[in-house]
Amino acid sequence: MNTYIFTFGLGTKLKGMYQPIEATNEQKAREIMFSIYDENWASCYTEDYFNKCREDGLFKNLKALPTINNTYQEVL
Repeated sequence: MNTYIFTFGLGTKLKGMYQPIEATNEQKAREIMFSIYDENWASCYTEDYFNKCREDGLFKNLKALPTINNTYQEVL
């Protein structure tokens, strides 16, 4: 299982936050993100890359939302 980090744009109500999603691959993580937030997010990063960026001073003020894991099921 991998963790992918999704950020939100400045024009969204969740600006300043990021959404971690645990999924088998990036495509599955994106599917989950679209099912929850539609197109109201900005970018997707691997957890390693996101953490490296934070060490370099980027994203340092963003706050995490609760992690969504592989047990997430869209409610129909």
